[in-house]
Amino acid sequence: TFTLALLVVYLVLAAQFESFIHPLVIMLTVPLGVLGALIGLAVTGGTLNLFSQIGIVMLVGLAAKNGILIVEFANQLRDQGRSIHQAIVESSATRLRPILMTSIATAVGALPLVLAGGP
Repeated sequence: TFTLALLVVYLVLAAQFESFIHPLVIMLTVPLGVLGALIGLAVTGGTLNLFSQIGIVMLVGLAAKNGILIVEFANQLRDQGRSIHQAIVESSATRLRPILMTSIATAVGALPLVLAGGP
C-alpha cells in the first residue's frame, strides 16, 4: 500500500511539473524531515505516540509544500531564461520569507497541543 501511495504521489507530481526529475527532488525532502523529527524526539526524550505521529504527518505536508513552492518558482525562472544555478538561488531567496512565515505559523499553532499536559 505504501509503495502504491508513493507511486501515485510521484505520478501526480510528474504530471504537474511535466518532468520525471522534479518530483524526486520534492519526495526526497520527506525522509529528511521525518529523520529530523525522529532525531528531535530522541534528543528531547519524547515517545513516538499518536500526537507525535500527527506532528510528523504535518511536518511531511509542510516540507512537501515548501519543496513544491521552490521547485515551481525555479521552473518559472528557468522558463524566463535564467540558468539552473541562478534559478535555484533566486527562487530560494525569494520564497524564503513565505516559507518561514508558514512554518512559524504552523509551529506556533501547534504549540498549545505540545504544551498541554492533559485533555
